[in-house]
Amino acid sequence: MESFLSFLTENWGGWDAVSALASVVMTIVNILLLSTIFLGVRSLRETRRDRDSQLMVWILQRMQDVGKNQVKVFEDGFDFSLDEDAKQTAYEVSVTYQQLSYFALSGMISKKVIMETFGLNVVRSWNQLLPFTLHVRSLNKEPLTLADGAFSRKDHEAFAVECLRYLKKEHSNVSINMRSVELHLKSATEND
Repeated sequence: MESFLSFLTENWGGWDAVSALASVVMTIVNILLLSTIFLGVRSLRETRRDRDSQLMVWILQRMQDVGKNQVKVFEDGFDFSLDEDAKQTAYEVSVTYQQLSYFALSGMISKKVIMETFGLNVVRSWNQLLPFTLHVRSLNKEPLTLADGAFSRKDHEAFAVECLRYLKKEHSNVSINMRSVELHLKSATEND
C-alpha cells in the first residue's frame, strides 16, 4: 500500500492526486449505495402491489363464496329468525362484510377501490343485516349503536356509513336509489 501511495505522490502531483482519487472512489461508492436504495424502494413497491393483489383476489374469492347467501340476504323479506339456516346465512354474510370493511378502514387495501367495487353492496348488506346485528349485540350485552360503543360488526357499520356518504357525493344517480337505505343508517349518521 505504501508503494502505491508513494507512486501516486511522486508521479501524479503529490497528495492532491491522492485526494482526487479518493473523491472519485467515494463518488462511485455513493452512486452504488444510492442505486441500492432505489432498487430497495422499487422492490418494496412491487411487494406492496403483490400484497394488494393477493388481498383483492382473497376478497373476490370471499365475495364469490358468499354470493348465494348474499342473494338470500338481499331478498325482500329475509328474516334471520326463521330458522338456523337463515341465521347461518346471515352470520356468513355479515362476517364477510365485516372483514371487507376492516381491510378498507384499516388501510390494508384502498378504501376508494372497495367503495367503488362493493360500496353499494356494503350499504345494502348493512341495511338487510341490521336486525341480525342488533340481535348479536343484544346477545353479547353490548350497546346497540356504534355511537354508544358497540363492538360486533362495528367496521361493517362504520364503512356502510362511509360508503353511503361517498356514493351520494360521487354518484348522484345512486343518491336517488338510496333513499330507503338512508332510513336504516339515519341513526348512525346522526351520531357522527
